[in-house]
Amino acid sequence: MEGMAESGFWSLLLETGPVIKVVFAVLLAMSLASWSLIFLKWHELRKAQAQAREDRSAFEAASRLDQAMTSTRTRPDQGVSRRVAETGMDELRRLADLDLDPAVKGRIILESVRHTLQDEAQAQADRLHGSLALLATVGNVAPLLGLFGTVWGIMNSFSSITGGADIVTGVAPGLAEALSTTALGLIVAIPAVLAYNAFLKRLGDIEGELARLSSAFMNRVKEEFSSILTCAPREN
Repeated sequence: MEGMAESGFWSLLLETGPVIKVVFAVLLAMSLASWSLIFLKWHELRKAQAQAREDRSAFEAASRLDQAMTSTRTRPDQGVSRRVAETGMDELRRLADLDLDPAVKGRIILESVRHTLQDEAQAQADRLHGSLALLATVGNVAPLLGLFGTVWGIMNSFSSITGGADIVTGVAPGLAEALSTTALGLIVAIPAVLAYNAFLKRLGDIEGELARLSSAFMNRVKEEFSSILTCAPREN
């Protein structure tokens, strides 16, 4: 039964016109691209979320900023949370070396480091968001492309009807083409939409972890504020 169904599908595909064949080819290419991205993105976001959670916990548990930074450097790879922390630390070192009036130096350091952390966290979130546009495109375009195949198949069905011909026999092949393209369009679109929404939820969790890491970073800075005014943070 399964072999007959597969044979019928391929026979139907081979018997379709060039326009429907192009629709099928585009939909299959979109499906392959979206599934490849789904697997890659799932691994990337799962890893980024786990690292961000670990780094945020390390900053909250550490008693000093240099200890927290050391804990983020224990992994060989550089995750999004580590990039945020490293960028904030670089800005802190740069400002601590400036010869400024101590009365205003502390306020400048706090404001600048806070904005640097926020900007880098946003930049990392935007980078993770980037490739999701493909899933959104597939989710929106695939059903429309399937609908186009449906309309084209129906048009061919009615155009093939001649006087005295059996209407059912004349319309059936075109309707089969129409239904197959509609079904394939939905099969391609539904996983892309579901994955897109799931990834948006996970990205929101990652952004929350980065925001909490930034707050923990600033808390460490405030606790060591007096030493930062007189010397740069120690190298690890």
